[in-house]
Amino acid sequence: MLRAHGAALRRTCASWKCAKPASYGPRPSSSAACRWTRWFRPCADASSAASVAERSAKAANVNLFPTPETNAERPERRPRYGVSLVRDIVIAPSVAFDKIAASHEWLPTYGIIVIVSVIATLLYAPALLHIASVAPPPPGEAVPKTPSALADASRRLVASYAVGQAVMPLAYMLLTASALATVARFKGLTSPYVLFLSLAANCMIPSVLGGLLSGMLVRLHDPASFHDLRALLLAVPTNLAVFAAPGNDREVAFLSHFDVFDIWAYVLLAFGFVRLVPVSFTTALVVAFGIDFLFAIIF
Repeated sequence: MLRAHGAALRRTCASWKCAKPASYGPRPSSSAACRWTRWFRPCADASSAASVAERSAKAANVNLFPTPETNAERPERRPRYGVSLVRDIVIAPSVAFDKIAASHEWLPTYGIIVIVSVIATLLYAPALLHIASVAPPPPGEAVPKTPSALADASRRLVASYAVGQAVMPLAYMLLTASALATVARFKGLTSPYVLFLSLAANCMIPSVLGGLLSGMLVRLHDPASFHDLRALLLAVPTNLAVFAAPGNDREVAFLSHFDVFDIWAYVLLAFGFVRLVPVSFTTALVVAFGIDFLFAIIF
């Protein structure tokens, strides 16, 4: 038994010796003795080549064994324009529409709208407080007689206007985007909703700038010169409230939605909608001003 194991061990050592490189001595000519070399040397060479290729691929950041997850294309990161988009919608609308189609960006514009609207509300605040102090109270409500009660009522009025300036633009944007997306669906397009939300937000900029300009002009007047809402809204006569009947605040509020700056905004909305959806300009104008009319009725 020991002799058999010794013979097997000698044969194994002889086969390992014949597998050494040629530099260690001449290779045996026996085909039986070099069988290990013929069988396993190609596999060893292939394994070495594969390891070298794998190291090279890792250095080049290439995956040699792709999976379905790695084969899936990563979503393209959209550009961000920020304030430049707000600037271009005023001075270069065509460039702005291209940026809207590329970025779908709306949140920075909404933040600018809220800030500008709150500033406009603060400019209107002295005139609004004076109108609230001289206007007769609604039936069934007591008039605040003391200065502290009047001051509390004034603060609540200004706060409600400020909150409204943050909520109303968002409501308008959602309503406009929903209407535009619905029309696009009827045209057979499946554009993302956020694209129309971005268009609605950026096209609001002229209207917001008009409100800021009106607020600055109102602030230059004596607040005591405004005795009702009609006088306040007609301090800058750029809207249809000039045709409202005196004393009818609901009519004044409805007609004040149709302002020169609002018309500018809705014409921009129509042009942008034509750029994004294959519709006629007449159809786009009807959709844009229909949204304005619906918004005036609701709010």
